[in-house]
Amino acid sequence: MKLDFTALTEENDQGFDIWCRDVPGVCAFGDTEDVAMKNMVDALNQHLACLIESNLPLPSAVLAQIERQSESLFRETISNKTCDISELVDVGVALAA
Repeated sequence: MKLDFTALTEENDQGFDIWCRDVPGVCAFGDTEDVAMKNMVDALNQHLACLIESNLPLPSAVLAQIERQSESLFRETISNKTCDISELVDVGVALAA
């Protein structure tokens, strides 16, 4: 399954900040835009895994993307540690135009 998010980025004197409006609270930083994007993918994977492991609700944008797959099966797969979320979900991030 692939989850796609649009990210916003801002360059500053120390590098790049990046965040995703669809997944509140997740942001990343990098010396370059490419590094910031990689860090954002990692942050999204970790954030979603933590929400699932803590039995907290997933953001509506995430649920909309996994609509075709049962959320309970998704949660069970992760909670039983049958795979890592990065093995189940391919998170893609694209910069906003």
